Amino acid sequence: MKKYLSILIFSLLIVSCEKNVIGDFEQSAYFGADQELPADLSKKGVAYTNRGKNWSHKTSALKAHWMYSWGRVLAEEVPENVEFVPMFWGKGSVTDENIAATKQLVADGKVKYVLGFNEPDGAEQANMSVDEAIALWPKLEELGVPLGSPATVGPTNAWMTEFMTRADELGLRIDFVTVHSYGGANALSFINKLKETHEAYNRPIWVTEFAVADWNATTPENNRYTNAEVIRFMQEATQAMNSIEWVIRYSWFDGQNAPLATSGLFDAEGNITALGEVYAAINANEAIGPGQDTDYVPPVDLDEIMVNGGFEAGIAPWGGFKNGAVGTATTEPLTGNFSGRIDNGDGALNQVVPVEEGKTYIFKYNSKWRDAVTNGFTPVIRNNSGNAVLFTLNSVPLTTSWEETVFEFTVPAGVSELKIVFYKGQGFPPIFLDDVSLKLK
Repeated sequence: MKKYLSILIFSLLIVSCEKNVIGDFEQSAYFGADQELPADLSKKGVAYTNRGKNWSHKTSALKAHWMYSWGRVLAEEVPENVEFVPMFWGKGSVTDENIAATKQLVADGKVKYVLGFNEPDGAEQANMSVDEAIALWPKLEELGVPLGSPATVGPTNAWMTEFMTRADELGLRIDFVTVHSYGGANALSFINKLKETHEAYNRPIWVTEFAVADWNATTPENNRYTNAEVIRFMQEATQAMNSIEWVIRYSWFDGQNAPLATSGLFDAEGNITALGEVYAAINANEAIGPGQDTDYVPPVDLDEIMVNGGFEAGIAPWGGFKNGAVGTATTEPLTGNFSGRIDNGDGALNQVVPVEEGKTYIFKYNSKWRDAVTNGFTPVIRNNSGNAVLFTLNSVPLTTSWEETVFEFTVPAGVSELKIVFYKGQGFPPIFLDDVSLKLK
């Protein structure tokens, strides 16, 4: 029998100058020198939004045993023999309708676990107070399956510590703690972080997002971590987690931005990387089914004047600032894979469109706020030549669910281009837009 765990611990100590606590568990319960990994390990999972490109094929290629999408809907394209785990992403997702739908999945034997809120301590994520999370938690308990904690930016930070303390005082049920980790390429430091979290809350751990990140990188080229370093980290970290009985599941985060440039499992063209090949080989699910096509093709409307009003091509050709196109990891789009977002505080989305003077047009847009608001802002339509305001629309709806707004207008004489502007000032949470349309009446 190969005593590879002893070798693993030794190698971790060689590459780290930190104090060794990885093997300091009582009675060597998790790192015994003669311990062998069980043959039926199924801890490895993946995280892909069900609206991302080729997510089903990527899940299959990585030979995952389980997956989640930051959402609640069990997509038909989940490969065979892969367990789907729903997440209630934020406070807006905890509705009677959504609870009932998930209860039905549980009753049908299709759901065995549920994940709680996604980074509620993050202003650009679920953005919830501890009071809000505590108030909604009993609704999640009604689902009757093991329930994972909120996944905070830091697993032992002030938000999470307060939430877990109050939950315990109130007797709320939290069956396992979910962890996000985006540190350096030191596996010992990573495992120690998990150990600290486990000891803080005395619960099993699911690592639902982890990767190696260089947060100072501004381009993929200046990311300080090499592919070889990240591969080594992945191998050491997963071997360690496989052997720890209280680490129940883990899922690598397949990022594409500069800080995560060397942590990508697939490249920009969708080809599996060397790191992806390594991850696929770890605890491979050999019974996994093939991926299924899920790409959304926006319908062609020859009468439509707005370009990319559904944001399926990203943000271009929209102008403005502090904006972006976001998918289901952030919010549920009205249609397609993406919606537009104007970020927290001030920000804008605008687009210049051609029109004919004297003609009447119908302008439509769908919007929703991330958080409840008591007042909104007013979109405007300007003359692109000179920037004069031609029309001031009604204030955007105050709802946190999708609502359509329709505005009809006639183009004044001498105007050939309009600039449609959504601008909100400081003090507002993010707002989402989708299916923005301008057509000749």
